[in-house]
Amino acid sequence: MPATARWVLRGEDLAVVGRVELGDDADNVRVDAQRSRVLIGYGKGALAVIDPASRTKTADLRLKGHPEGFQIDETGTLVFVNVPDARDIEVVDLATEASGSLPMEGLRSNFRWRSIRTRTASSSSFAARQH
Repeated sequence: MPATARWVLRGEDLAVVGRVELGDDADNVRVDAQRSRVLIGYGKGALAVIDPASRTKTADLRLKGHPEGFQIDETGTLVFVNVPDARDIEVVDLATEASGSLPMEGLRSNFRWRSIRTRTASSSSFAARQH
């Protein structure tokens, strides 16, 4: 499939100021303002790491299937990616790009992540249905 451009817009007036080439189905975006990066899930299985200042892709993290949601941990080191087609949660180290997985055997139709924040802790969860 051909690459699909994602436009970069200026916040003040939404003027187009650049574009980043990604694969199809780029539909999950997380802004990590503290670390000046944007993560975008796309294609048949990848997370792009974008530097908003230079408007360039700085990393392309390969996954086992299309991501249907993900969360960056509070330290900014790990990203937990819901990959329903692989029936697992992939855990990617953003510094080393190493990855592992948490199998979700017997579970299907898992939905996107939901963050729950409290005063003392933060955790992420997802919903799945057993077949």
